[in-house]
Amino acid sequence: MPSALDTFTSDPIFSAFLSPDFNPAQFSSAVLSSGSAASRIEKLQEGLRLLDNQLRHEVLSRHQDLLHQLSSLKASESSLSSLRSSLSSLQSSLRQAHSELSDPHRVIAAQTLQLNNLHSTSLFLQSTLLTLRLV
Repeated sequence: MPSALDTFTSDPIFSAFLSPDFNPAQFSSAVLSSGSAASRIEKLQEGLRLLDNQLRHEVLSRHQDLLHQLSSLKASESSLSSLRSSLSSLQSSLRQAHSELSDPHRVIAAQTLQLNNLHSTSLFLQSTLLTLRLV
């Protein structure tokens, strides 16, 4: 038994719906101008019934697999939610650590510069004192 998609591919009316550049307005205009709108509507309703039956068949035949995938999806969503929460907590901890470390680092950098300047001044004064003693 051919699938609904196979039937639609070979049907001159339904094959238009499978085209990537299907234009509903153009299709409707062609149906209305053909003079057989009622028969086309009936054919389209038959196609909808065929698709509905095919969809029901697919869902019923793959019911267990679909339920398993749904269960896996829910587990994945739960894991993702937990991961997001952990990531948010980690980002918060990183921001806190950054703020706790950046202030002391700035203070240490400023004091190191000040100490370096004091050391340079001390060396300069020592050499000046030595020069004055020699004179």
